[in-house]
Amino acid sequence: MVTQVKPGLPTEFSGRLSATGEEADLIPYLKIYLNHHWAGAGAGVALARRIVMSNRGTAWSEDIEWVKDRIEADEHMLTTLRRQLGIRGGLFKRMTALAIERLSRLKANGRVGAYSPLNRVIEIEAMIAGISGKLSLWVAMQTAPGGGFLTGFDFPGLERSARAQLDVLARIHKQAAGALLASRHDVKQT
Repeated sequence: MVTQVKPGLPTEFSGRLSATGEEADLIPYLKIYLNHHWAGAGAGVALARRIVMSNRGTAWSEDIEWVKDRIEADEHMLTTLRRQLGIRGGLFKRMTALAIERLSRLKANGRVGAYSPLNRVIEIEAMIAGISGKLSLWVAMQTAPGGGFLTGFDFPGLERSARAQLDVLARIHKQAAGALLASRHDVKQT
């Protein structure tokens, strides 16, 4: 719902999208954009939780737990942003993304029915891709015209957090990929 505001007056954040001029033209796109990211965030949280469970006791477990906690916090922030902007819908898209995340667990990994070093590398790469998308979201949100209807959110702080998550995952990926490529385990081709 777009609330009309007299031109020239600052737009107040009132729990609904409230904008004028160029901002009002962007609102339908913003709703779709945030729903896309909300769908991806749900799958990202599910993936992060699975990676944490699969990597307990490894050299990376604490760092992966730290990233998971940030991903959950970012999903909460995105949910809050959607709610405060009055954005509804997107549930089918979110459920589809979650189903795809679940189906991705069936990928060939060189070990039938077990977690392998290949899973770790592929899943970390998937998390890097997801967080890169989230980083782009936080950067994009900082470019809103006038930013008046998006006040109250620390998008620069969210951007810094996403960059820190990527840094941690890049380090883990390098180590996990090195361990994978140095291993000489029996691998079943599937």
